[in-house]
Amino acid sequence: MEKSYTQSSKSIDTGFLLNEQELRRIIEVINEQFEKTESNKNLKITYIIENANGQVIETTSLEYIINYENIGPSEIVTLTVEAIGDIPNEEIKLTFSNTSSEKSKELNSIRYKIKSENRDWALVSSSLFDDRINKIVKSNFVGLKVSHFISAPLFIFLSIILFASFSSLGHKNQNLLTLLNNLEKKIQQHQNVDVLSSIVKIEKVRMMEGDINNTLLGKLKYLVWFMIPSMMLFFFTDSIESVIAKYFPNKLFFWGDYIEKHNKMIKRRNLILGFVFVTVIIGIVINILSNFLWTKMAK
Repeated sequence: MEKSYTQSSKSIDTGFLLNEQELRRIIEVINEQFEKTESNKNLKITYIIENANGQVIETTSLEYIINYENIGPSEIVTLTVEAIGDIPNEEIKLTFSNTSSEKSKELNSIRYKIKSENRDWALVSSSLFDDRINKIVKSNFVGLKVSHFISAPLFIFLSIILFASFSSLGHKNQNLLTLLNNLEKKIQQHQNVDVLSSIVKIEKVRMMEGDINNTLLGKLKYLVWFMIPSMMLFFFTDSIESVIAKYFPNKLFFWGDYIEKHNKMIKRRNLILGFVFVTVIIGIVINILSNFLWTKMAK
């Protein structure tokens, strides 16, 4: 027997802060939606946790999830909520994952899938989940890969270098060849040619074409000072991204012992940033004062 159903799904890679209150509201939406159908009598909601040590835990108790330790090896990496009713092909699956963690197997931080034989029910449920997700999303700027920022400049730089190299090869010895052709024509036409002057001109052209500073490639040498730091960042992206993920987390399961850990990290991060900021300001002030005093002494 053939059956048809509507499927609504969405996947987004963004930051999020999922706390106890928002998680309970999401579960309320699931319960309320299933109450509108005939499959709410034996509704089963399963919670699946994947933590930092690779352990997978399944439970039907929301309180177990809320009271979960959520720190250290037990820190939540991925949380999946599955709701299945009595009617076949009527289910909801919602997944949140800290994709900044190496333990995450998800490509996107938030995704959901809704199946139902009732098209209106599926679309309304999808709209309600979108509203709830919008309440918890955070900027994903710090979650972006460092390689995303430096790969494009590196590609452009290498392309310019390649173009400049071919351009330099194409024009190399062009001036010398032109000079020799002109001398050859004068000789063939029996015109007077100053041999000494011709030798001097030939040597000048050779020296100019041998100087890389006169080529397009040579004029681009100052870009190297910009690209060297970018290339260093490229080779240390993993270390940089791990520091960013540690001090600027943006995919948070914000309950349990993790709250205290997060607050301590924020204080430590603010202390470090404050120290760096004060150091930079002091450096600028000292530089301004030294220039001022040097100018006074010079007068």
